[in-house]
Amino acid sequence: MTAATQDRFGRVRLRLLEALAPLALVAATLAIHDVPAALRPPYWLDEAWVAASVRFPISDLPVVTSSTPLGWTALLRLVPGFDRLRLLPIAFLVLSVLAGYALAAVVRWPSRAHRIGAGLVTGLAVALLPAQQVRHDLKQYTADAAVALLLLVVAGLVEAGGYPRQRLALLLATASAGMLVSHTTVLVGGCVVGGLLVAALARGLRRQAVEVAVTGALMLAVFVAGYAGLDRRGNNGAMDSYWQDFFPSVGHLPGFLGDRLTDLRPYLGVPWPVLLLLAAAGVVTVARLGRPALACGAAFLLPAAVLAGLAHQYPLLDLRTSHFLLVCLTAFATLGVAGLATAAGGLLARRSRAGGAVVAAVLAAAVLGGYVWATADWLRFGGTDPALGTRSPALTEDVRDPAAYVWAHRHPGDVVLVSGSAAFGFADYWPERPGHRPDPATAVGWQPTYADPAIVVSPGRDPAAIHAGLLEATGLAAKSGPGAVVWLIRSHQSGEEKVAWKAELATLTARSTPSGPEPAVRIEAW
Repeated sequence: MTAATQDRFGRVRLRLLEALAPLALVAATLAIHDVPAALRPPYWLDEAWVAASVRFPISDLPVVTSSTPLGWTALLRLVPGFDRLRLLPIAFLVLSVLAGYALAAVVRWPSRAHRIGAGLVTGLAVALLPAQQVRHDLKQYTADAAVALLLLVVAGLVEAGGYPRQRLALLLATASAGMLVSHTTVLVGGCVVGGLLVAALARGLRRQAVEVAVTGALMLAVFVAGYAGLDRRGNNGAMDSYWQDFFPSVGHLPGFLGDRLTDLRPYLGVPWPVLLLLAAAGVVTVARLGRPALACGAAFLLPAAVLAGLAHQYPLLDLRTSHFLLVCLTAFATLGVAGLATAAGGLLARRSRAGGAVVAAVLAAAVLGGYVWATADWLRFGGTDPALGTRSPALTEDVRDPAAYVWAHRHPGDVVLVSGSAAFGFADYWPERPGHRPDPATAVGWQPTYADPAIVVSPGRDPAAIHAGLLEATGLAAKSGPGAVVWLIRSHQSGEEKVAWKAELATLTARSTPSGPEPAVRIEAW
């Protein structure tokens, strides 16, 4: 076989590998993440009010979507089967892995083999990140990560093409669509535009800088309109109070950052100083390999997140809300590893017969193997957090089984009493469709209601509200006549609630039912 023929066959093999690499990443992601196990548990409180949105008419969506992006709750209606709604966050998780591959591929590596290798290790690192293993819950955080990486990819494409208007329009379209499913699109979009603008000005590309600025202004107009029309209604006092601990002051920032990064360490897979150093190496690698605008935009992410936290605009370094940041840091840390491996491979190849791409691939694969070993406890996450030793709320909170039990055993005249925190899960699993009413005391700003007068929702979670709800339920049952009982369904109880319920039930004739980890209680006399 001639050298030309061998070279032709080599190019064909690389093209085939390039075509199969994304499919291999999808397969690897589905092997790493136990999708059937993620789908089986019932929805716990934070998921339940998201899941409940699909039970309301689409015209109610702007109200019941609350703090969840409107596009996210709209997409849930496309998922086949109520019990399979978690397929949506898993789909965005897979998309984030593919976006990690594309992020590496948009960089100008020395060869196609280098590009494929860097893409594979970056995609696999994104899939293996422990923080990704716990993000199978029915929330938009995997969409945050996927959209953030996609915006960075499009920024790389804009830069690679010399700032063409068509690609700037693609960036605007990506950001506009992204904000429908991800609140963090505002922050990442600003960083990306800032990176493109700084790089264009540094290169003396005045026309391109003006066009980037116009794109940024249009993006800002979309963000402002989206916030004013869709997202603002999700803000309320209860939500602000919940996130208060993640809004540091300037004086407390150093200690806050150290404490939060230390708490997040188990979900990173490596010590956080190592992650930050490698991410910085990734930014340098991307800049050296012809994508300084992309590198600049990525470098802005962490400072922008800190500023948003200081300004009380977005929680800083919470495991869930900063998920996009953890994934982006991991992707760039992996690019740093790939860059170092490429540099080392070039040096070692001069002293051996092996090509630089082969040596780089071996070095990067060795580092990835170490990461797999370090994160092995998280693989096929079964619901028990290896860092804390605690079980996922989806395994400990269950309104599905109690609701099914009461539905099967309830008789005419019986009354169903639902605790305040169980109301959303009850709205999910009770066969009759719920209504809703405004409730500023809840973090989502609304509460489910029921047309059936024999369903009583406790007006709150404190002892007085628990007593009032129980009094109303037993009074209704007494009016129904002899033999009527009260069925009590509770979930997500605080310590105070448990004490209050125990005191109330001690004065009644009540017995637990065989209906899951949070069983329904049958109250027969009062």
